[in-house]
Amino acid sequence: MTDSSAPGSKRLRRWVFALLVVGAIVVLSDVLLTWQLLPFSPPTSWTRGGSSATTLATHDAVARANDSVNVDGLLQSTSTTDAGAVAEQKTAGDGAMAEQKTTAPQQLTELERKLETKWLYSLLTLSQQTNMPRGIVIPLFGKIMTLGVSLILQLRSLGVELPIEIPHCGDFDQQYGEILMTKREHLGELYVYNVCDRAAAAKSVLDPSKPLFCADLKKCHARFRGFYVKVLGVLFSRFEEVMLIDADALLFQSLMPLWDTKKFQTTGTLFFNDRIAEPNFRRGLAFRPANRPNSMAIENYLSKMNVDLFRHIPTLARPKAPADLIAADKSNATLHYQPSENLLRSHFWQGRTAHSVDSSVLLWNKKRQPRATAFLASFVSRNDVPHPPSYGDKEFFFVACELAESQYAYSDFATGSAGSDFRDYGPNKSVVCGYASHTFPERSENASIQTSRLLYMNADDMMRYKPKKSPMYYAAPRAHDFYPGSFNERKLKMRCPFDITGVRFSDAEVQQVYQRQRFFRIAKEWEVNANKYDIVERMAADALTNKELDAVMNLESEGRLIDDVVAFLESDLDKGGQDEKVEK
Repeated sequence: MTDSSAPGSKRLRRWVFALLVVGAIVVLSDVLLTWQLLPFSPPTSWTRGGSSATTLATHDAVARANDSVNVDGLLQSTSTTDAGAVAEQKTAGDGAMAEQKTTAPQQLTELERKLETKWLYSLLTLSQQTNMPRGIVIPLFGKIMTLGVSLILQLRSLGVELPIEIPHCGDFDQQYGEILMTKREHLGELYVYNVCDRAAAAKSVLDPSKPLFCADLKKCHARFRGFYVKVLGVLFSRFEEVMLIDADALLFQSLMPLWDTKKFQTTGTLFFNDRIAEPNFRRGLAFRPANRPNSMAIENYLSKMNVDLFRHIPTLARPKAPADLIAADKSNATLHYQPSENLLRSHFWQGRTAHSVDSSVLLWNKKRQPRATAFLASFVSRNDVPHPPSYGDKEFFFVACELAESQYAYSDFATGSAGSDFRDYGPNKSVVCGYASHTFPERSENASIQTSRLLYMNADDMMRYKPKKSPMYYAAPRAHDFYPGSFNERKLKMRCPFDITGVRFSDAEVQQVYQRQRFFRIAKEWEVNANKYDIVERMAADALTNKELDAVMNLESEGRLIDDVVAFLESDLDKGGQDEKVEK
C-alpha cells in the first residue's frame, strides 16, 4: 500500500490541481469571449396589423452597433495565418488579388462552428478579406466590354482616380483584360479577373468538400453569367467600400461626392430608387399570384425568413419604426424580425410597384455592414437561404439590410427619365420618355428640390443620341415618397414619367454625351488593335489612338469639346456606320 502522505504523492496532487485551475481559466475565457461577441437579440415575431401594445413589446435592441462589437474577433481567419492559409496579396497593378484564406477546423470557436452550419462563417470571412479602403467595381462580359472601357475613360475624365475592378465570369477576353491593365496612363489602376474561378474554388472552412457557391466551374457559368455576377463582384472585391456601377451608366458629374453624403457616412449604404411601376410584374416585390391573392411576393418572402442565426453577426443597429406607423400598417403578415421604417413607408409595401432599387449605381461598405453582407452572400450561395423576389440582383441589397436589422439609405429623390421625347404641357404637367435618370441623392438645405442637376442616367442607346440636333431633356427631381399615380391609368409606358417639369440638357451635359460617344469609339479602336495586330503593330496603332484620346481630354479641359468635336461626331453618326445600339 502507498503512503498518501509521501512527498511524491503531494507533488502529484499539486500538479493535478494546477492543471485543473488552468483548464478552468481557459474555459471561462472562451465563454466570456463568446458572450462578448453575441449581440443581445432575443427571437421575436412582428405581426403587421397587430395591436400597438403587442408591437411595442418587442425587444428594444436588435443588435449591437459595429462600433461596440469586435468584428475582427469574430473573423479570426482574416488576420490569422496557418499551414492552410494563403497569404499572397498583391495590388491590382500586380495582377492578383487576395486568395481565400482558410482556418483549421480545430481553431474555430463554438460560435464560429454554429455560424458554419449555414456556412456563414466562411461567407463572412471571404467577403471581409479586404486590403484596400475604397474602389469601384464594374462587372463586364464580352458584349459590353467596349461600353465598360468607355465608362472607365469617362470616370477618369471626371477626376475619379480610385482603383477599378472588372470581375467577369469567363465571358470576357482575359487576354484583352491583361492589355487593358497595362494602360495605366489612361485607365489608371485597373484589375480584370475571373470572379467565377474564385467562386468555384470557394469551400467551407469546416468541410472543404462543400463548395459555397457552385459545385464546379460549369455550374458557376450557368448561374453567374448574368445579373448575379454583380453580387459576386462585391463579395470578392478587395475594397472595404465598394461603388458598384453598371457599364451603361452615362455620367454627367463626378460620382466621388457620393462617398461624402450623410447617407453613406451614416449607414455604409446608398441606394437609388427605381421606377414606381409594374405592380403585377411576375418577378417583382408586389406580385400577387393567383393562389395567394392576399399576399404580395415580398410579404410572403419576409414572413418565411428566419434571421436568428444571422443575429450572431454584428450589425449597424437601426431605430425601431415609429409606433404610429406600425399601428397604421394593415396587412396580416407575420415577420420574425424588426421591420424598418424604410420598408413600412415604401411604395412596394403599399402594393404600388414591383421595384425598389435601381442598382446601376450603389455604394456598399462591407465592414460596416457585416450581417447584411452575410445575407447578400447567402442569397447567391448554396446554403439554402432563399433570395428575395427581384428582377436580377437589384433588390438583393436592400433586402439584405432589411433582414440584417441594419440601417440603410435611399436617395431623397424619385427616379426620373431622360431622352429626346419631351411632351411639354407646362411645369409639373409634362412628360419625358426615356431611360431612368438620377440626380444627386441629397437635397441641399436651402435649395429648391428642382434645382438638383442630373448625376447620371441609364443609357443603352447612348451611341444614338444627337443632343445638338435633337435636344434632350430630363425630369426635374421630385421627392421619393411622392406617389404620382399609375402609369396604366394614364395609358403611358413606365419609361414616361408624367406630371413632371422638363429640364433641357445644359451645354455641359450635352458635352458629356458626346464625350462618352468619343470614348466608346476610342475603346473600340483599342479592342480592334488588340485583335488584329501583333504586339509591335498593336503598340503603333495604340499610339495613334492614345494621341486621339489625349486630344479629346485636352479639348474638354479647355472647354472646347462641343465646338470642335460635335460636328465630326454627328457627321459620323449620320453615315450610319456607327449608329448602333449598345448590346447588353
